[in-house]
Amino acid sequence: MRSLCWSIFIISIVLVIGVRLRLLGIPFERDEGEYAYIGQLMLQGVPPYKLAYTMKFPGTHMAYALIMALFGESVQGVHMGLLVVNLATIILVFFISKRLFGFAAAFSSAVSYAFLSLSQSTLGLHAHATHFVIFFFLASILILLRGLRRQDKWIILGSGLLSGMALLMKQHGIFFSFFGFIYLWWDHLQLKTDPILRLSKKLMAYCIGVAVPFLSMCFVFYCAGVFPKFLFWTFNYAGTYGHQMSFSSANYADGYRSLFFLVVYFFMANLIMVMKPFQALWYGAVLGIIFLFINARSRKHIFFLVTLLFVSFFAICPGFVFRSHYFVMILPVISFLIGVSFDGVYSFRQGREFDNFFRTLAVVLFLTALFWSVFQQRNYLFYESPLQVLRDTYPGELSHCSINIGAYIRKESSLKETIAVLGSEPQIYFYAQRHSATGYLYMYPLSEEQPYSFAMEKEVITGIEKSRPQFIIFVHDRGSWGREMPTLIEQWVVQYLHNNYVFVGLVDAASENTTDYYWGKAAAYVTTHPSFIQIYIRKKSGEILSKS
Repeated sequence: MRSLCWSIFIISIVLVIGVRLRLLGIPFERDEGEYAYIGQLMLQGVPPYKLAYTMKFPGTHMAYALIMALFGESVQGVHMGLLVVNLATIILVFFISKRLFGFAAAFSSAVSYAFLSLSQSTLGLHAHATHFVIFFFLASILILLRGLRRQDKWIILGSGLLSGMALLMKQHGIFFSFFGFIYLWWDHLQLKTDPILRLSKKLMAYCIGVAVPFLSMCFVFYCAGVFPKFLFWTFNYAGTYGHQMSFSSANYADGYRSLFFLVVYFFMANLIMVMKPFQALWYGAVLGIIFLFINARSRKHIFFLVTLLFVSFFAICPGFVFRSHYFVMILPVISFLIGVSFDGVYSFRQGREFDNFFRTLAVVLFLTALFWSVFQQRNYLFYESPLQVLRDTYPGELSHCSINIGAYIRKESSLKETIAVLGSEPQIYFYAQRHSATGYLYMYPLSEEQPYSFAMEKEVITGIEKSRPQFIIFVHDRGSWGREMPTLIEQWVVQYLHNNYVFVGLVDAASENTTDYYWGKAAAYVTTHPSFIQIYIRKKSGEILSKS
């Protein structure tokens, strides 16, 4: 039976690799565009927060820079890096589950994670920060388990370093750092003869490890002269962003007076959507909770799984918006629970006359759930083109247009020229391989109801007028602004473009599956559709009507 499990594992991994390779060229969406552009700047020697602002910690941007250095500065190169990270994460899931619950659980946990992390509902094909958070966190867990077995504070220090790297990938990683701290306390309580001094040393080693990556990053940014910008965007603005997202969610959910019911409402709505493609596997995780109390081997690790479940939940909670890709951070514990349920059936009557029956039953049930889930998603996994997958994942959005816009700008401008995107489409900068005339890669902060928005509007205007970009890409799409275009920007941009720029391109989203491109004189076409992009080129010196 073990050889059969290995065969299923290998076939599953080959299948997952095949799907990811087939869809390697899926165009970037906005978050990927941000990571790739800032990573591109880093490869040019430009630190984060100097020419491009982000409220996220820069770990994922650094990871992108490393991936692009290894696999090339392209969509395919980045997604090849994601494939490698995903495979490494699957291996970590296998070894952690094997150490805790045995081979049968490890096999099913690893296969489950391989498919769950591929799901369209969690944006599994896109290289979001959550994939990198989970990779470093699981590596931290594996090292922590080894350190606790040997009671070695230096290994525990290594676990803290990896947990600190998870935090660097995205602020949400702080919740996973708490897991290691809590688990160290729990392990101490199990070792009743363990002196408190030894626990203090282990906790100190772990906390130092967590802090080192963050403090090192702060030191580097201080030396690079971008530390004040880093603090503002990742703490000041990020704090107001999370606060306002909570209140906007409250306004959206009419009838929910309590914050608790509001959280439950949004969590359940998004959870149901995330579960849908692989709901049979998710039901296996629910069964795993039951087997936690039935199976003796699993019962020993109730604290581990319950704590991991709680910290994973809190990691997806900031802002209470429960974005689809946040749920990647809960997939490891779901996979472990699936492994527990598989092992519970697999070893239900081990050593007795029906043991082969239950082993076979476990494999058949698992394969049935897996096959049915894959069959339901056959178009996404095996037939749709990368472009069509992006359109289906982000219906009505204009991210897929960025490749052609970037190609046009590369052809019509020199490397020293800058461009400006009035909209939240940072992937255009990456495709165009041109620097931004403003540090604002997203226009969302300008239209949000937060105390810095007006100053940000003026900063964008001043930056563009000072930089005098060769091209301005004006995105007419509510999804690219978040809300209505800010009044100051709206009044300024019409006059500024009229006086200083010539209209040379129109990208018209005629329908969800059709996009028309008009260049040069053909751009005079007047669209009647709500979503479109205008491309402007700067007038020659004698043609400019007003001094910018």
